[in-house]
Amino acid sequence: MIDAVAAIREVLLADAALVVKVGDRVYLQRLPEGHDFDNQAVVLTIRGGSTDLYVPFIRPSVQFQCWGKDTIDAQETYRLLHDALHDKSRVAVGSGFLVYAFEEVHGQNLIDPDSKRPYVVAMFRAILRKD
Repeated sequence: MIDAVAAIREVLLADAALVVKVGDRVYLQRLPEGHDFDNQAVVLTIRGGSTDLYVPFIRPSVQFQCWGKDTIDAQETYRLLHDALHDKSRVAVGSGFLVYAFEEVHGQNLIDPDSKRPYVVAMFRAILRKD
């Protein structure tokens, strides 16, 4: 089975506009300890998904948290993520192939209760297959 996290991260890190703002700060599940909130970042978590008995696809639902130093930067991170992933299709990645990706739930502004920092949460669906 394809590594969905690695494949999606690879697609994001290939997007020049997103990388200009977040660099390599695309993390799994949570921000690292000591994250500098002046730097924009993306956190991704696989929420679940589905597979097919006859077609070798996996369809993970992915939650993204888009971080910035303030709400404006968090929104910018979200827009860049959206442009990098929504309606993306037929992309070869190291561990397989992104067949298609689209936004499931539009970005919502939230405040993290622990850090008191703003972020935007959004959900995307991806369809992936191994080579």
